[in-house]
Parts: sequence; structure tokens; C-alpha cells
Amino acid sequence: MTHNNRLNALLIFIYMLAAIAYGEASDSGPIVGARFPAISPDGSKVSFSYLGDIWTVPVAGGEARRMTVSTAYDGYSCWSPDGRWVAFNSTRDHNQDVYVIPSKGGIPRRMTFHSANDGLSSWSTDSKHLIIQSDRECDAPLMEAMIFSIPLEGDSLPTRLIDCIGFAGALSPDGGTIAFVRGHIPSWRKRYRGSADSDIWLKALDGSPARLFTLFDGRDSDPMWSSDGKSIYFLSDRDGAANVWEKPVDGGEARQLTHFATDGTISANISANGQTIVCELMGEIYAVDTTSGATRKIEIIAPSDYKANPIEYRTLREASEIALSPDGKEIAFVARGEVFAMEAKGGDAMRLTDGPARESDIAWSPDGTILYFTSDRNGSKDIFSVRSADRDEASLSKSRKR
Repeated sequence: MTHNNRLNALLIFIYMLAAIAYGEASDSGPIVGARFPAISPDGSKVSFSYLGDIWTVPVAGGEARRMTVSTAYDGYSCWSPDGRWVAFNSTRDHNQDVYVIPSKGGIPRRMTFHSANDGLSSWSTDSKHLIIQSDRECDAPLMEAMIFSIPLEGDSLPTRLIDCIGFAGALSPDGGTIAFVRGHIPSWRKRYRGSADSDIWLKALDGSPARLFTLFDGRDSDPMWSSDGKSIYFLSDRDGAANVWEKPVDGGEARQLTHFATDGTISANISANGQTIVCELMGEIYAVDTTSGATRKIEIIAPSDYKANPIEYRTLREASEIALSPDGKEIAFVARGEVFAMEAKGGDAMRLTDGPARESDIAWSPDGTILYFTSDRNGSKDIFSVRSADRDEASLSKSRKR
């Protein structure tokens, strides 16, 4: 039997480091990478997405508590006005749907079941309905979002809340008017000016026509009502970087609250008492005092184990190249453009390369301690080498350090 045929018949176990895919375990220091903050109605806690799960932390900062644990991605969240529930987006059932979980912890409950992507916007003021955005009623190539309401209890289907295209709907404190966004600027596209700019609109639920609330040739987004309903806070990059602004509902000039200059803020949310806004800036969460505009970074400690085993086992049955070591004790081979080594007698294979480039042309050094190969990782085909960095183990198929 040739070495290649023997290799095809073996079950080859491949060790792959999957820290990026499953999220790296955190140490005891403040984290970077918290996303989509939402503040509780009383302003005492903040929910956020980190490592693909929903966490909560005191608004003063400190150690966070993990609410959800799933290998899927749990993203944007929002507290119910009565503080009993936290709703969030998740891909745990393939496409994005909306779920709710008790704010004290528990089993998430799925709220939307459509094959289109459904996204959370906010809650009704009485905490009895979720406000969602969905493209379920739009046909390609339009694929515009529309705003729906879905009851928290019961089996009712989502119903259109307004007859306008839009997203990020937020109801006024009296529940009579909804603020929403129309436009197509993704948050990562900085300083865009043009016809796809996003603006905030207001529409009363009595059926009267919607009216344009902001008119700016850039990005206005994330409308948030003040507790008395007299003004709306929102994000805008009209000063260059996206910051928090405030504008009276009845008209008047917008007032800038924050003055971040290094990068723009995204995904802002306001407490029900109207005193605090939380927003995301460069992977960290900031609290904004709506009266003074003072900002404070929330230091978050989120110690975490891996959600899934960081070592992934796979079975391969084909190899494009094979090379026997000079002493006949090891086999090097190339599979799917990566280089592996294993004992010639069989067993587990050790992955020696891991990247998008294609490796090939493997060859052992005369003493069998170095494996040479070519790779196009730097743009052209060059020669590389790999050897064991383990002082006690020179064999590439056994060493855990390279």
C-alpha cells in the first residue's frame, strides 16, 4: 500500500485553534469589543453583546453577567419599559429573529418565525408589544425594512404599525407618535454625504402623514425620546464624527451633547427616565448624561471560558502531496492548501499552517527536524520553513510549539 493510499484510509484528526470563531476567553482586565449597548429603564444596568452573547453590567461598571450562551450570534438588545424583559436579535435559528429573555435570566423565547430577517427596534410604552423591523413584505431588489408590532403574549402575527418604509422605530412616551429612520448609510461608512443619507421622520399613529424631523446631507440615526416627549436625541455625523445630538420635537436647532473626535459613536439607547444614554465607541461603551453632556467610559470586566471547544477535530481523506521524513517515522502532507505532520504509523495529525494562502512543495531537511514548503502568503511564491520550538520534543508531529 502506498503512503498516499494509506493516508486516504486513515481518520486524520486536525487540531485547529478556533479562538476567533468561538470568542477568546477574557482575562480579568476591562474588555474591548462590547457592542450594541442598551440601558435598563431605571438607568442602573446596561445590556450589551460580547463574544456573540448578551451580557449585563451595572452602569457604574464592574463585573458583567452573561445572560445568553449560544454558538449563534446574539446581537442588538433592548429592555422592556417595565424592566422585566430583555429582547434581542439572534441567528440561533439560522436567519436573524427576535427573542426575549427574562431580565433576571432564563430560557430565551423566540418571537418571530419568518424566513426574512427580523430585527428588534424597541418596545411599546406598556411593555406589551415589541417594535420590530423586517423586510418580510418587500420584494427584491427593493428589500426595504418596514416597522411592525408584535404582542409579547399570545400567538398573534406581527402587524404593520405604520404605512411607511423605515426602521429603528421608537414610540413617544405617550405612545402616540413613532420616530423612525429612512436611508441607507451603514454605520461603518464614515462622513458619507449624498442621496442615500439617512434622516429621522415622525409619524403620529392616528394616520396623519409622516413629517421629516431632520434634514441633513449625512447620517442621522438612532432616535431616542426624552422622558417628557418634548425632544429627541439622535446620532449624527454633522460635525464630522457621529455624536449624540438633541432637537426639540416642535422645531428649533439641534444641540450637540457629545464631542467624540477619534471615531463616531454607533448604536445609542436611552433610559426610560431620560437621564442617561449609552452608546458604543470603538468597541467600548460610554454613558452620556443628557443634561450636561458629560461622558464616562463604562469599564466592563467579563471573565469567560470558551463557548465551544477551542480545538476542532476534522476528518480528511485526501491529500495533494506527501513526504516521508528521512528516518521514516513521520509523514508530512498537504491537504486543502495547508501543511500537516503525523507519525508514519498513524494517529492524530498536527496542523502546521493556518491561513488563506496556499502552501505546497513540502520537503524535509536531511536530519528531519525542519520541514520546508512554498507559500504565496506574501503575494508571490516563496520558501518557508517550520520546526519544533519545544526543547523536549523535536518531532513536528508531536510538538505543541512551532
